Amino acid sequence: MKKVFRYLLVFVLVVVILAGAFAAYVAIKGIPTYTAEKVDFKVEATPEHIANGQKLASMLCKSCHYNDGTGKFTGRKMDEAPQFGEIYSKNITNDPAHGIGKWTDGELAVLLRTGVKPDGTYLPPYMPKLVHLSDGDLQSVIAFLRSDNAWVKADNTRQPDTKPSFLTKFLTTIGAMKPFPYPKQPIPEPDTTNKVGWGEYIA
Repeated sequence: MKKVFRYLLVFVLVVVILAGAFAAYVAIKGIPTYTAEKVDFKVEATPEHIANGQKLASMLCKSCHYNDGTGKFTGRKMDEAPQFGEIYSKNITNDPAHGIGKWTDGELAVLLRTGVKPDGTYLPPYMPKLVHLSDGDLQSVIAFLRSDNAWVKADNTRQPDTKPSFLTKFLTTIGAMKPFPYPKQPIPEPDTTNKVGWGEYIA
């Protein structure tokens, strides 16, 4: 009986040590990085695309990236999901240093679809992924972000780096949260006459 207890104690100690080592690994390693896909995505900045892009950006981007202090998409501290860490949305104005001024259309498309930045940084759940957005609407969003609209006019405001929580690091390390694959086929326009389908598409 004593031998069984001793073996059980050793087993428990090994499990505790391994769990502690894994927790330390997760905490130190942080969120995994990935190789950003290279895609040939070109945007036509027509007035129609820009106008549609502003409507879409009002629904998809403004709530997180709009800063009341600057009146632009310079990012802000986000307190809506503290379980994921101390989160700061980023500057997505046309500033070349702290915004997206130097990004290509393809790099923006990959980020918006997959959540992976050009440098391989992965943005977990606090960055919505526009997986089902049609190619036309994606063009519109990017055309707007490239426009001279006051919301996206170049601004050198720099937000602090996000500090992900252990939960976020853990979920990304085990693959529960990971990038979406970039679509292999074009995504067609939605049927706007189908109110239910249109609502699901926008949501």
